[in-house]
Amino acid sequence: RFCQCHCVGASMHREPAFNLPLVSYRTHRGNILHHDHDSGCRTFVRGRKLPAMKSGLLRTPLNSGTGTMAIFSSSRSSQQDITKELEKIGVKEVQKVSSVGGGCINDAYLYETDKGPFFVKMNSRIDKSMFEAEAEGLKCMHATNTVRVPMPYAVGSLSSGGSFLIMEKLPLGRVSSSTQRRLGQELAQMHLAPMPTDGRREKFKGKFGFFVDNTIGSTPQLNGWMDDWVEFYRDRRLRFQLDLAVRKFGDRELREKGAKLLDILPKFFEGVEVTPSLIHGDLWSGNYAGGMDEEPVIFDPACYFGHHEAELSIMRMFGGFSDTFFQAYHERIPKAPGFEKRALLYQLYHYLNHLNLFGTDYLGYCVDILDDLTR
Repeated sequence: RFCQCHCVGASMHREPAFNLPLVSYRTHRGNILHHDHDSGCRTFVRGRKLPAMKSGLLRTPLNSGTGTMAIFSSSRSSQQDITKELEKIGVKEVQKVSSVGGGCINDAYLYETDKGPFFVKMNSRIDKSMFEAEAEGLKCMHATNTVRVPMPYAVGSLSSGGSFLIMEKLPLGRVSSSTQRRLGQELAQMHLAPMPTDGRREKFKGKFGFFVDNTIGSTPQLNGWMDDWVEFYRDRRLRFQLDLAVRKFGDRELREKGAKLLDILPKFFEGVEVTPSLIHGDLWSGNYAGGMDEEPVIFDPACYFGHHEAELSIMRMFGGFSDTFFQAYHERIPKAPGFEKRALLYQLYHYLNHLNLFGTDYLGYCVDILDDLTR
């Protein structure tokens, strides 16, 4: 069986690494998270039971339960489009194509070739801008020479409609205590890395945002550059998600408490200097794994330049990251005053996104967080 939720999730990149019974975790907010590989995970927060994590939309595991990869199920024209792009990067022969799962956003395939294996993500409904944004994020993280990421090789359009992304296939496996420690160290190094200095990026030095808009799950994530972090987080993150939720669900309490939070947002950053850090943006436990020699590998980003503390928010929400990780991270980047309150503020963005993606099971928790922050 494979975990498909946020606590110790597997991803479409990931080798089977967990075969666990019911396990309970205490999260960094003191919440109790119960995980059962048959029924998913549930978190109990101040007496409120969160819904089980929805597994289909976010990620699905590498293999089916039988351990046997399915045969390629895409159209012949799509396979030809991808093969032509592989030829441009030196591939002479495609030896085997296997489905390796995906989700309800993308399909994923393993292409075995004379030049080695390639991991290919494909979407028959969305143009290539989504994959171009993902590739841009992977390239930016790779350029920091810190934590390992799969290198993107090509993005293309399908002649039948849709798009694909070809990237490096990394061998992935178990996450050990050593992996967690190295991830903490290397992620902190990535957050401390200087802004890129190539010609296109240099003019954006000192600003918050990214070179392209991208997605968080399937929700648009707006990354237009702004000079002030509080304004960026208010307008590009919280306001966008709150407006989307109010339009979808029409909840008066969410609208009123959300508006109050946006008005008082600057107070959470009093005395704190925020400098831009490149962050992964969606680093839940399904988006990292152990690689060769137990090195950490992260993937499926929603990158932007923002406050490094925002990176830790989803990592603290559903488990999967140990005290070893957080200790190693904060040895490099100590907690600033007000860290815990801002952690809740940054978690709100992801819970609002869950509300918009999965529905009103998450509404009550979003309102609870707003109560805490505006009290």
